[in-house]
Amino acid sequence: MRYHELLEAKVPTAGIVDRIERDCQPFLQIIGDNISAFPMYRGMLEHDNIMRKKVRLDDRKPLSSAEIKHDRYNYYFEETFGQPFRNSLFVSGNDSMAKYYGRPFAIFPIGEFDWLWSPQVNDMALDIRWPPVGGHVNVPPSQEAVIDKLQTLDYNMNSDLKGAIVTGNEIMIRCKEYYALSQQVFRTLYA
Repeated sequence: MRYHELLEAKVPTAGIVDRIERDCQPFLQIIGDNISAFPMYRGMLEHDNIMRKKVRLDDRKPLSSAEIKHDRYNYYFEETFGQPFRNSLFVSGNDSMAKYYGRPFAIFPIGEFDWLWSPQVNDMALDIRWPPVGGHVNVPPSQEAVIDKLQTLDYNMNSDLKGAIVTGNEIMIRCKEYYALSQQVFRTLYA
């Protein structure tokens, strides 16, 4: 149901708060009571204001990276952290960063989830640059080069989510589903 339909039907938006409190306990336990202090945003090209969405964990195609770069990063993350974190839900505590990808939505992972972030990387697709090789622009020259580079960036798995949010850097989240609330709805419900 669309947000304007909720308003027209006079269905309280508190229903989504109850669902978030029920379904997002692992996230809420980490964030604590002051949800508005630690929003995670994702830019999306959606018209609905309240959604429940699935995460593409297996067959994700990169939006702003070459597929070979995506695959090489995933190989490194899977070897190092046990999961292909480029096949994830991407969020940031910075709503301006989210706007780069679409309309900002506050994100609430449903159920158990893992996350990965680096204090040195604002947006992996934009921050890690590779020199032109063989006519290709910004493609890592080899898996070894990716390993050498990513090992220097202090990636953290399941560590200091609040700190990750405050940096505004990209956070990669591996969960099956999530709730997304438009920034306006989020501010109305959690101000």
